[in-house]
Amino acid sequence: MHIYISGICGSGLAPLASLACDLGIKVSGSDICESLAIKVLRDKNIRIDFSQDGGFIRQVQTEDPIDWFIFTSAIDPKTHPEYQFIKQWNKKNPEKQIRISKRSQFLNFLIKKNNLKLICVVGTHGKTTTTAMLVWLFQQFKIAVSYLVGTNPLFTKSAKYQKSSQYFVYECDEFDRNFLDFEPDYTVLTSLDYDHQDTYPSQEDYFDAFNTFLSKTRVWSLGWQKDLQKLNTFENVYIFDELILKEYLDKINLNGLHNRQNAYLAIQCFAKLGLWTDLDDLRSTISGFPGTQRRFEKLINFVFTDYAHHPTEIAATIQLAQEFRLKNNLNNSKIVVVYQPHQNTRQYQVRRDYKDCFNGVDYLFWTDTYLTRENLDLEILSKTELANYVNQLGKQVFTVDLNQELSSKLQEFIKNGDIVIFMGAGTIDDYARSFVKNLIETSVF
Repeated sequence: MHIYISGICGSGLAPLASLACDLGIKVSGSDICESLAIKVLRDKNIRIDFSQDGGFIRQVQTEDPIDWFIFTSAIDPKTHPEYQFIKQWNKKNPEKQIRISKRSQFLNFLIKKNNLKLICVVGTHGKTTTTAMLVWLFQQFKIAVSYLVGTNPLFTKSAKYQKSSQYFVYECDEFDRNFLDFEPDYTVLTSLDYDHQDTYPSQEDYFDAFNTFLSKTRVWSLGWQKDLQKLNTFENVYIFDELILKEYLDKINLNGLHNRQNAYLAIQCFAKLGLWTDLDDLRSTISGFPGTQRRFEKLINFVFTDYAHHPTEIAATIQLAQEFRLKNNLNNSKIVVVYQPHQNTRQYQVRRDYKDCFNGVDYLFWTDTYLTRENLDLEILSKTELANYVNQLGKQVFTVDLNQELSSKLQEFIKNGDIVIFMGAGTIDDYARSFVKNLIETSVF
């Protein structure tokens, strides 16, 4: 089989490409720019083009016919040259149809073909970390597992197929209602906040989608009481109260309350599968979890990059940073955040929630919003307008551009031993890595 992935460097599609290669499937693809996944994809000898004008896919189809065309939700099928090429090909060649779908249909095909039991990790926040934690437990207890995580865990690659595995662990995203294409055997619900208003017009619609998903879970689901009480699906659901479990959570040796809560759900999932039932052993093992890229990922000492772009995630990351400062005796260190909002459409929903989510930050640098999948009828909210929603008591707030002037300011904080966090889901991570690379090359750090 030969598949072609349009948007192959994306956080969901790059691991899928890697997984397909593990299964002996030939993969080609395209994107508009590279990502952190590009090295892994090239190591797999995947042919990739960065023009997406239709020329490359024509060449690929001529040299080695495509069986399945998989496309990212980020493209517009009505105008995208590659999608239109495949549609025209199918129209002209009714006897040689190329299958067209998003990633979920292809992944379902792989799971069913290989007779794997599906464990889906869903939720507004914490999916990536909890999925990676489950993979960590499987690996530490030497149990074969296949999986797909939406970023690179720091201890393994983002996706893998193991022939002897019974389970497939999957970070299952609700954006574009993607998760409703799956019927998992087991579900871990990490958290629940209203998000993705471009897909779900109302909070009720968003919660209803999770109700539908849980009702499709075949064996059991589990999650926190504070989240499950927002839903009305309780059949075959294990419900945990984080207040009752506080003593156990406090013994998990990971920074950040949200990380300890995610770890507990991973532990319970593992135990209820019957893979290892000693909760003390599981707690000790998960306390060694190394983390993932973009989740309070250390670039150099006291400099981190983090994916947080929702107020709940922001508050959780800052709470983690405060614990990190305390445990490392950095009481005189300031917490400095460079924040890039993600998607203008989302800002209309979350802007008022910025008020207190940055509490605990000493210096906040606010950049322009990263624009993607926008509602063009909405006026772009300026960085000044958005930053004004923040409660500035106890902190200094600045609006900035991601440029050399900002780099110079940040260097001073680093020299003083302060904690600097680059935060957001867009280009802020590229800026952070370039910034750190320059520090190392110029021997500033």
